[in-house]
Amino acid sequence: MAAGKLLATAGLGAALVAGGFLAVAEKGRSALRSDVEAFFQSAAAGKFDEAYAATSKSFQGKNPRENFESLLKNGGFTGFKEIEWKQVGFDESGGVASGTVITKEGSRFEFDLNLEKSDGKWRLREIVADGRDSASVSSGNGNAP
Repeated sequence: MAAGKLLATAGLGAALVAGGFLAVAEKGRSALRSDVEAFFQSAAAGKFDEAYAATSKSFQGKNPRENFESLLKNGGFTGFKEIEWKQVGFDESGGVASGTVITKEGSRFEFDLNLEKSDGKWRLREIVADGRDSASVSSGNGNAP
């Protein structure tokens, strides 16, 4: 009888720990989604300095501020209305987010983002819009979404 209570208590404790880990993971995914949505909203509102501030130092090293506005325009980011999420996840090396952006005009384009955590915020490290990385998007190479 005591062994049964011990096993039940251990099982309940394991379930609570697992539930705690799941809650922490969901909170992290929610923060990542929120930071990505803030980036898209800044771009759509024409707040390009604010959107640029939401990118990582490594992104900024590869994509100077003077090219950033064309990256957002050529990538379709300035017409943002909503996101259909496909994947949001993170680990100790960074985060990923992918989905479909739906623009105010009804256009849709796929995106993949690699992110890193810095100063308590998720910052964009790499943007891939409709299969084109940030360098080709900012230069206007390829078809605009």
